[in-house]
Amino acid sequence: MRTSVVIVCLQPGDWLEEAIASVVDQADQVVVVDNGSADGAASVVARRAGAAVVRSERNLGFAAG
Repeated sequence: MRTSVVIVCLQPGDWLEEAIASVVDQADQVVVVDNGSADGAASVVARRAGAAVVRSERNLGFAAG
């Protein structure tokens, strides 16, 4: 059985890297959904931490992310 962790974020602060690090060894896949962050920082942090990135150009809300 494969395990995926999905983290939905908008304009994340320092917490994103820590969140990814806390699950990366427990999951087969970590996916960060950057829900319209203006600066793209979430994508940079996620890729650096080894997570896949799904980027939305606008904030679709948590349920749509």
